[in-house]
Amino acid sequence: MKVELISAKRLELRHIVAWNEILRARPSLDSPFFTPEFAQIVASVRQDVEVALLYQDNRLSGFFPFQRAPMGVATPVGAGFSEFHGVVASPDLHWTATELLRGCGLRAWKYDHVPLSQEPFARFHQRVGGSPYMDLTQGFEAYCAKRQDSGSSVVRQTARKLRKLERTVGPVHFELHDCGEQGLEKLIEWKSAQHARTGVIDVFKFDWVKELLRGVHGHQKASFSGVMSVLSAAGRPIAVHLGMRTSTVAHMWYPAFDPAFAEHSPGMILFLELARGLAEEGVRRIDLGPTPQRYKQSLRSGDIQVAIGTADRYLLAQMGRQVWQAGRRSIRDSIRYMAKPSRVPSERGPVGRPAHNVVNASNKSG
Repeated sequence: MKVELISAKRLELRHIVAWNEILRARPSLDSPFFTPEFAQIVASVRQDVEVALLYQDNRLSGFFPFQRAPMGVATPVGAGFSEFHGVVASPDLHWTATELLRGCGLRAWKYDHVPLSQEPFARFHQRVGGSPYMDLTQGFEAYCAKRQDSGSSVVRQTARKLRKLERTVGPVHFELHDCGEQGLEKLIEWKSAQHARTGVIDVFKFDWVKELLRGVHGHQKASFSGVMSVLSAAGRPIAVHLGMRTSTVAHMWYPAFDPAFAEHSPGMILFLELARGLAEEGVRRIDLGPTPQRYKQSLRSGDIQVAIGTADRYLLAQMGRQVWQAGRRSIRDSIRYMAKPSRVPSERGPVGRPAHNVVNASNKSG
C-alpha cells in the first residue's frame, strides 16, 4: 500500500468521486461522519486536518482523514464531535494499522468510536460498547409498532404529552429543517446555559466550534446535509436539534430544549417528529450516538458495536498505555462508588468518551 498525504482543503473532485464510490460499496460506512463533506467542513474551521490517500497497484483505493496532534499522535477528524470514524477503503484494499500509521508519519492514532467492522484496529481496542440506532427501514409507523411490541411506552406517552402541550400552551409546530439562524442561535444559547448549570466546559467559547455547527447547518447536498429541526409551541421555540444526514442515514447530534418546558418532554416530541419526517424522505436509520442517556434506550431498535483505543506502532508503548488506563479506570470507578453521582459527573461514556465533549454532554432530551 502506498500512502500520499494531503491537506483536507486540497481534496479534488476526483478524490470526492472516488471517496463516494467506496461509500456506496461499503454499507457499514453509511454515516455522515464518514463522508468527505464532513472532513471538508471540519477542515474549513481547523488547520490540522489531513487526508491519507491510500493506493494499491497504483489505484486510489482508500482514504484516512485525521487531525495531526503533537508528538506524532493523531485524533479523528472533528475529535470530540465525531461519533463514527476510521478508514474509508475499498473491500479489496489490504492494509494494517501499523503500515497506515507509518505511511502517515504517525506514532499513534487515538479513537473512541471505531466500528468493529474496521478489523485492522481490533488488536488495539481497549473497550467496546454499543451505539444505538432507530430502524426506519419499514417506515415510521412500523418503527412505532415495533417499539410498542417490545414493551416500550415511549410513543404513547410522548403523544399524550404532545396533546397536553397543545392544550396548555398552544398550537405546536414542527419544522424538519430551519434554514434561518434562529434555531441554531437558540441551540447555542441553551447549551451554554446547560454547561454553566452542570459545570461542564462551555466549548462554545471556542469560535471554531460555533463555526463547525454553522458549517454543518449550512451544507445542503444529497450526499451530506445538516438538519436543523425546531419544535415550537404558540409560536415560541421550545426544542431544537442539529443533526446531519446522508440520503439514507441520519445522525442525532446536538439536541437542546427550553428548561421551562421540561415537563412536556419537548426533546422527545421533537425526536419522534424528526424520525417521522426523515422516514418520509427515505432515511432508513437514525444513529443516536453512544452515550447512555435513558431516552436513547427508549428509542433504540438495536446497536452498532464501536470501540475505543489507541493504535500504536510501538508494542511496548501500547502495553504501557493499556496498563495505565486500566489503573485510571479502577481508581475512577472507586471514586464514583463513594461519591454522589450528582456531584461527580461521569467522565466517560460506555466506550470512553469524555463527558466534557459537548456533543454528548447534553441533558436528557426532556
